[in-house]
Parts: sequence; structure tokens; C-alpha cells
Amino acid sequence: TTMEGLVQQWLAWDLYNESTRKEINDLLTNKKDDDLKKLLSSRIAFGTAGLRGQMSAGYSNMNEVTVFQASQGLCKYILQSHPNQKPEELKFVIGYDHRHNSRRYAEITAATFMYSGITTYLFSRTCATPLVSFAIKILHAHAGVMVTASHNPKQDNGYKVYWSNSSQVIEPHDKGIQKCILENLNPWAPRDTHNNQFKTIYDPNYIKSILNYNQNNNHLFDPTPEVIKAYYPTIREKLSYRKFDAHHDKFPPIVFTPMHGIGDFWTSRSFETFNLPPYIPVKEQIQPDPDFPTVAFPNPEEGEGALKLAMQTADKANSKIILANDPDSDRLAFAERVTDENVKFLQNITGEEPGNKKELGWKIYTGNEIGILLAHWVWINSKSKQEMTKEQLSKFVMITTAVSSKMLKSMAKIEGFTYEETLTGFKWIGNVADKYINTPGMKFLFAYEEAIGFMIGDICLDKDGVRGAAVFAEFVSDLYMNQKKSVLQVLDSLYDKYGYFYSLNKYFFCYSVAKVDELFAYLRNGGKYFDHCGQWKISSVCDLETGYDSGSPNGKTTLPKSGRMLVFRFECGVEVIIRGSGTESKLIYYTENNSFATAGRVKTCRVVRAELDQVLNDVIFKWLRPGE
Repeated sequence: TTMEGLVQQWLAWDLYNESTRKEINDLLTNKKDDDLKKLLSSRIAFGTAGLRGQMSAGYSNMNEVTVFQASQGLCKYILQSHPNQKPEELKFVIGYDHRHNSRRYAEITAATFMYSGITTYLFSRTCATPLVSFAIKILHAHAGVMVTASHNPKQDNGYKVYWSNSSQVIEPHDKGIQKCILENLNPWAPRDTHNNQFKTIYDPNYIKSILNYNQNNNHLFDPTPEVIKAYYPTIREKLSYRKFDAHHDKFPPIVFTPMHGIGDFWTSRSFETFNLPPYIPVKEQIQPDPDFPTVAFPNPEEGEGALKLAMQTADKANSKIILANDPDSDRLAFAERVTDENVKFLQNITGEEPGNKKELGWKIYTGNEIGILLAHWVWINSKSKQEMTKEQLSKFVMITTAVSSKMLKSMAKIEGFTYEETLTGFKWIGNVADKYINTPGMKFLFAYEEAIGFMIGDICLDKDGVRGAAVFAEFVSDLYMNQKKSVLQVLDSLYDKYGYFYSLNKYFFCYSVAKVDELFAYLRNGGKYFDHCGQWKISSVCDLETGYDSGSPNGKTTLPKSGRMLVFRFECGVEVIIRGSGTESKLIYYTENNSFATAGRVKTCRVVRAELDQVLNDVIFKWLRPGE
């Protein structure tokens, strides 16, 4: 197709959005053929989280055209997957956040499913991502979509697809949906003659005429009241382990920020449900704002930059505890104002005498640290107080990902519960958890990934910062009020019990696909993987793209093949993982070392850290070479 043809095709489909039409027309007028080619000759891929990208014109971005095409394809795929059911017997859930265009994209999706006769549940207000997963579960829906770009920058949006088990879609569904999208690119038009003034069902005036919750003949329902009514009693009953009295005056004050997202409405209610006093809000960030005015990246994982206002609020309120959700409330971050009192691992690192009560300021906990703390809290409150047999203990299940800390594995070995590792991302965790939930006799307790995603209990199969915040707040309140301990002291005791694990994870932005290709080709070394990096010898290598693992007896990885991900296991005990992100233009590395003796040498915390720092330094400068 000629460039002219591509442009005309786009304009014939993009009928209602002046801004994206203008973007294409301006490029055409100014003869910017390269830019037009970039926008119109490749298509946004249906990947890790469904669709996610910049809101802009063209098939390679998020816009009204790519959303209606995705909705039509998804709708057809669901109908094909249930050939023996009438459309009205199928149920589909749609949620959306507060980002620019989110409500419009959700309405386009709703119009598509209503047109097909599928019973459609569209939230009447912005919602937290995990609540879509929960709605699918309680409504026994067949699938659902959440319109969100989570913690991405403000110019992005996304389209996250869930299947009937309330987990994100994995193979073969993702490939089936992509195929159906490509077979259903032309916009659907109203069938009824009295609506023939509307060219397509995506005309805003047509949508306005059908999106009416009061007319039950059009298969549209609002799940919001039912979700609120079911979600909060469920999390209280299953996950609140202390029956607090909210009027107790000894509660430690807790500061909370939703990062300009939708969290306040949902998370304030989870605090109330757990009988916790209201949190202290970060005023500048408590209201939903799609422009995220106080943060460059609305991601609490970004550390001090993202949590600066929360720290200022906490200092004013004399609070030592900060909890944060990301903008769609599926993640949870935690920071604590700490001293070095009774924290052995810190004294081991600094060499200072214990008992100084030295103020160390704010500690922002990593996803791995929060993960092990939550695992500990859920474990001590789930296993029976009576002595349990090995077999009884092994019926409990916890799950994490290949790039998360191996500390949970060490805990499982010592405590006796079943542990499983998955590929990166909650679509994998959710589907593995589902397998255990449906295995008689097994009890799934907890799963997490290092990117501050936590799934506590089997309430729904996605990470959840709403229930996560309440559970963590209850844990911290119990520590401060009843045990007179800091969270750091508990972490220290867990290091004592399960070993000291030290992780360093970072990323580089990499906008060139060719550069990433080049780097992975270099690291693969034509299939003769490196046996050292600098002075550090490598004992085994795992390549998840090819399924090769030199460390396993049959030379094959135990995990399914996936995108680009290389694991280097060093003789000294350090593990380095390098992978490309499934949702952003990032090259990510994950590294970890632990205090278990290697080569007959016991390692102190100080040695663990120094060794990892040195290996990582060589990996960055000899292999990754970010400057190039």
C-alpha cells in the first residue's frame, strides 16, 4: 500500500478524534513521510499486558482506532471460544482509570461488546486495576479489560486483558486475540435502521444513546456497587489477622499517597474495613490527576524522587511509616524512618557497635524486602499454632518470579511450604496460582514479584495494592503497638533465620531495538556463552529465549521459553539476570548475592555486598556498556 493509501485508510477509520486526525493530516501536508511510515506501517503488539503505549495517532500507538480494533478482535475471540453459548450468556467486565482518554476507550470497548449482544459490566467510576480481576471472579464473567497504563508516564495508556479465571491472558489466548484483531479491522456499523445516521458504533453520540444503565434491554450493567459490597468483607474475613479497635489511641500514624491516581477511594475503604484509623493523605497527590503534576514518573518504585512529598508529609506529622500505591493501585511501596538499634545486619555492614540508636533517615524498602515481610506475616498467621507434619506444611503454597529474590525459596526450604517460580509478570503468577487453588488439599497463600507487586490470598488472581496496603498497615501497627519493634528489626530477624540476601536491580532506557538485538547477540556469543566476566567465573547460564540451561541435568530450562532473558550464575554465588521489558523501552538487570557459604567460605553481610558490587561493576562496564 502506498503512503497515500495508508493515510486515506487511517482517516477513513479515525472519524471522531480531531487531535489524531490533525496529527496525520499535518504530517501529510508537511510531507513527513518517515514519520507517517513510523505511525502507519507497524502495529502496536498485543503483548505482556495486552496493549500499552503512547496516546498518539497511528497503528503503533494507543488511540481510538487501535482500541476499537482490539475490542472487535477480543470480542470475536471470546465468541469463538464459547461456540455453544448465546452471546447474552457471556459476561464481560470493563474498568478504567483516570488517565486522559481512559473513559472514552472504555466506552468504545463497551459499545463493541454490547453490539455483539454480550452482557457488559462497565464500572460507573474509575476503579483500581485489581477490582476488574475481582469483578470477573464474583460475576463469573468470561473475560474483562482494564484501561490503564499503570505507572507509565502521563502520555501513555493501555488495555489490559483478563480471562475467566481472573488472571491476565497468556498463551494461547494472546495469539488468538491478536489474530482476531487483524481479521476485524473495519469499524462495525449500527444494524438498526433508525440509527443509520451513525456511520459506526463508535460515534460519541451513538455511544451516548446506548450507554444507559437503566435500560436492561441493552445488556449493560454497573458492577461497582456489587464489587464494593463483596470485596471489602472478603478481604477482612480472609486477610485481617488482628481485630483492632480503630479508636485505640496508640496506633502509629501512617502516611499514604496514591501518586495522583485512583487509590484514595479504594484504599481508604480497605483501611476502614481492617478497623485501622484513617491514614494521613499526601494532600498534593491524593486527588486523581492525569497530568501527575508533582512527579516525572508516577511510579513509587522510582524511590526518593517519587516519595519526596510523602516524606515531607510524614516528617510534619511525626509519622515513621509511608505506604504508597501506584496510580492504578495494583502495586504497593513502603518506607520507614529507621535507626540502627538492634539491627545486626546493618552493624555487620558498617562495623559500628550496636545500641547507638543512630538516626538513619528514611529507608525505602525494595519489592523483595516487602515480599519477604509479607510472606512472613501471612505464614505466621496461616499455619496452625499446633505442631504440623511435613506433609501438612507442604500443602501451603507461595510463588514468586525468576527475577525476584531467592530468599523466599530459602524460607520455603526451612519452613516446609511449597515454593514455585514463574516467568516475570503477574499473568504467569496468576495462572500458576490458579493451578494450585484448583488442586484439592493445596492452600495458596501468597505471591509476589520484585516490582512491588503482591497478591495476598486467593481473592483474585492479580497483584493488588488495595488489599496489600491494608494488610501491611495491620502488620506494621501490630509491630509498633504490640511488639514494640520496627519493620527493619523484623527484616533483620528474617535474615538471621533464612540468610542475608542482597539485591541490586536497575534499568537503562533503550529506544533502539537494533541496540538490544546487538547486546543479546554479544552476550550469547554465538551459542558459546561466556564462562567469565572480568575475574569472576561463571558456573552456568540459562537462556530463556532458546530454553537452554547449562545448569540443569538435561540442558533445558524448567520455565517455559519466553522473550529475551539471560541468567548468569557466578561461582561466587552471585546471580545476574538481563532482560528486555515487555511493556516499556527498558533494558533491565537483576542481581543478587547471599550469605550462604560458597567455595567453603562463610560470607558476612559486608562481603556479600562488596562481592555483588564488584561483579555488577564488571557486568555493566564490560558487557552492557551503557555509554555506547
